[in-house]
Amino acid sequence: MCLITFPFLFLDNSSFTANQSSGLEAASTHLQKASIVIYCVIFIVGTLGNGVVIYVTGFKMKKTVNSVWFLNLAVADFLFTTFLIFYIISLSQSLQWPFGTFMCKLNNFVSVVNMFASIFTLTAMSLDRCLSIWMVVWAHNKRTICKAQLISAGIWVIAGVCSTPYATFRTVSESNGERHCGYSILFINNTHTYTLKCFLQQQRSRTRIVRQEFNSAETQRAFNNRAVEFKKGRWVRNHITV
Repeated sequence: MCLITFPFLFLDNSSFTANQSSGLEAASTHLQKASIVIYCVIFIVGTLGNGVVIYVTGFKMKKTVNSVWFLNLAVADFLFTTFLIFYIISLSQSLQWPFGTFMCKLNNFVSVVNMFASIFTLTAMSLDRCLSIWMVVWAHNKRTICKAQLISAGIWVIAGVCSTPYATFRTVSESNGERHCGYSILFINNTHTYTLKCFLQQQRSRTRIVRQEFNSAETQRAFNNRAVEFKKGRWVRNHITV
């Protein structure tokens, strides 16, 4: 008789857990290094590329409506890629933040402003192109550089207003000698977290009860309607029979 053994069945759980954790740490380290390299490439290429676009559209090209759109879009992307260096340094230090609370808020504010400004500018460019094709004569008479600059200024104001709450709730927390930049709602203590969870659970329960009551009311109303229709139908049949 041949006896077959399976050595992997007798592995120690502790050694398996240690190997798994070491593998995860190695993968996390490689992923962190790859992310730093990618962000560095984006920082260099994005800063130089958008800087060239700003120089050409702002100082070399004849000022037109399209050049105004491209200039504002390049400025938004240039700000984002410029402030990307702070995240690269933080990522190289295991996401620790050595730049203080003001830079934590400012870095987040610039990132979110870039998002809103880019979206609103692209929307304005699409709308401008649509009107230029759909209403050619009107666009030729009303489509001016001054109006494009005013719309761009309004876009930046709206983007700044929309980005202010993100920077307001951004702060630096310190734990175990490490400083991290994040939203203040994530740094509340366990008591407040438990209270918040209880509040959310109560709201979900109330919503569920209201939904059930609404469904019950709808069911009862439908049943009453069917009963009325049934009585009307029976009354009609009785009169027809008579």
